[in-house]
Amino acid sequence: MHNFFVLIFDVKIFLLYHTHQVPVVISTDDAGVLRTDLTRQYVLLATRYPSLHYADIKQMIRNGIQYSFIQPAALKRQQLRQLDAALARFEWQVLRAHRPVITK
Repeated sequence: MHNFFVLIFDVKIFLLYHTHQVPVVISTDDAGVLRTDLTRQYVLLATRYPSLHYADIKQMIRNGIQYSFIQPAALKRQQLRQLDAALARFEWQVLRAHRPVITK
């Protein structure tokens, strides 16, 4: 789904796609056109669709590589492995930062 559609896309249509597991990709081709970047698009996605879970957004990120035109296939697999590793590090850091403090 092009970033322009995230800005104007009907909430019901997006949720219909999501409910029926139609792969969705958040992308931006040119920051100069809409004065935006991927970070802003993901923030907009999360705020516009609060019913989405972290796993949903994470899948959309993976879809960006999975459904890309990256060639050869080995390079695409490498990119997916690197993404998985980066997400695992991020999740570990978040868990570590929010670990409850146990007092005696």
